[in-house]
Amino acid sequence: MKYYYLNKIAMAVLVALLLFFGARTLINIAYEEHEPEKPGFEVAGDEKAHGGAEKPAGGGGSEIIAALQTADPAQGEKDVALCKVCHSFDKGGPTMIGPNLYGVVGHKIAAHEGVNYTAALKGKEGDWTFENLAPG
Repeated sequence: MKYYYLNKIAMAVLVALLLFFGARTLINIAYEEHEPEKPGFEVAGDEKAHGGAEKPAGGGGSEIIAALQTADPAQGEKDVALCKVCHSFDKGGPTMIGPNLYGVVGHKIAAHEGVNYTAALKGKEGDWTFENLAPG
């Protein structure tokens, strides 16, 4: 009869350990991180629009003024929300994953120090202009 109580204590300890390690294992399985099939995230827009033929130089000033007159600032904020993950748009802002884009027009393409540019961007020559920054 005295071993009966020892069996109850041993069984209680075993059940407690089983619950502890079982629950921990189930939690680890539930919260396990999986590598994404495709790293990164999709950026809204048409890839062909940016990689197409270059627009002819000159005559772009009036187009920019017309575009600014019909621009919607609220829609612009929505459009650049995803860009703000990597870029700063504030004057004197930090270089994050990508360079600060404040006042980028007129600067040399792919020349910001401390940024690892893609080969395609490094291959472009010239300065950033409104025309080569405009989508489509």
